[in-house]
Amino acid sequence: MPDGTVRAAEPSRTALPLGLAVLDAEPDRAAVDAVPFPEGATLLLYTDGVTEARDRAGVFYDPVASLAGRRFAGPDAVLNAVVDDVHQHTGSGGADDDMALLAVTVTRGEDGESGNDGHPKTAS
Repeated sequence: MPDGTVRAAEPSRTALPLGLAVLDAEPDRAAVDAVPFPEGATLLLYTDGVTEARDRAGVFYDPVASLAGRRFAGPDAVLNAVVDDVHQHTGSGGADDDMALLAVTVTRGEDGESGNDGHPKTAS
């Protein structure tokens, strides 16, 4: 959030990863959740290469704890901070898994609307 608050957007129901639903006994149990993001908030998506990065003692990297209370100039700054944090957390050995990250910040559109009602901004 713009004030440095960090929260994890947890799904209301768990499901198998994309493409594996045919293996599930309940293939239609996946849910679509709406999560409101106020203007200035950044959504950070990442793969398990981030959260499974371990330090020398075997402790996993926790992006929520690491980013809490910090403010960033934009999505690029968030991405750089996470990559730097993971590198520092794991030490000189680096992460054992690849990492993919995507950060998107909610901004006011040209029409003055931010789309902060929890729905994507659409062009008309």
